[in-house]
Amino acid sequence: MKKQRNSQGQPLTTTEQRTFNDQEKDSVAYFYLRLSNIYGREYRSQLPNEELIRNSKREHGQYICKYSREYIDKGCTWIHTQKQNSEDGWQFLDIDRCIGAIKQAGTVKAAHKQFQPALEDLTEKARRKDVGKNEAAKLKALFD
Repeated sequence: MKKQRNSQGQPLTTTEQRTFNDQEKDSVAYFYLRLSNIYGREYRSQLPNEELIRNSKREHGQYICKYSREYIDKGCTWIHTQKQNSEDGWQFLDIDRCIGAIKQAGTVKAAHKQFQPALEDLTEKARRKDVGKNEAAKLKALFD
């Protein structure tokens, strides 16, 4: 039976650990540094020794490594704000939820867009009003 391959010609599954380049390693390390600064005591209670931290980085690193420091910083700043405001659930460290926040950090939602009133052309508005009056008069004439 022939092994299935991805678009780069590599097997879809492998038993080898993934190796990260320097930028990816930096992103993962920066993410965990920011989490340790934001969550402090809870971070140390959930990840009390280097082995648990290494295993956590190995588990979540593939999802974190694709983001730059600036992107991670934006997401972690938002997480910190949510924690300070005692928003629901952000008082407790949940690495998957934090990764989701970083993923959403760069998106602008409709509620967050700046309001810009539409500029109306007053001459166009007056013209439409006149046309409407004329059409209403024509309809009235049909029924009289």
